Amino acid sequence: MTPVDQTTFGHPGGNCFSACVASLLDLSISDVPYFMGSDDDPKGAWAERLDNWLRPRGLYALHFEGDPTIEDYPTMPGYYILNVKSPRGDHAVVARGKQMVHDPHPARDAIVTKVDGFVLLIPLFDGGAK
Repeated sequence: MTPVDQTTFGHPGGNCFSACVASLLDLSISDVPYFMGSDDDPKGAWAERLDNWLRPRGLYALHFEGDPTIEDYPTMPGYYILNVKSPRGDHAVVARGKQMVHDPHPARDAIVTKVDGFVLLIPLFDGGAK
């Protein structure tokens, strides 16, 4: 995991989630598209864009939703993307276990007490197809 900072800010338009994906995949922020779209997008459209981008890379995004505190989440092996609250609203950070390890916003002021969900990037199993 190579920490990558976001380069655009605000809602919509802030690329904190893309920065987290770039961090997990050791890519530059310029190599990862903006997935979130606009408030007018159908629910889940961003997740479909993410999966379409991940598929050729042999990956899949597994989404978990909810709003417990970080202490209520199971300890996750490896790195994952956590959707948390920040002084600016909803925000994506990289976590490992029950700890935030990278806040892609330059202010580094995300608050990990309220969690809206998390995303694991996992290998795409193709069922043995050749």
